[in-house]
Amino acid sequence: MITVISGGVGAARLLRGAALVVPHDELMTIVNTGDDTVMHGLSICPDL
Repeated sequence: MITVISGGVGAARLLRGAALVVPHDELMTIVNTGDDTVMHGLSICPDL
């Protein structure tokens, strides 16, 4: 099991590459949700 603490665009790129070589059931991500908001009924998660 690989666990990654992530946030921002750099982490998304890293995880996209990791998902190509690590089985999905072996990859866990802890993400930053501090900037999440709801506007006009839409959930916006900039770090995901």
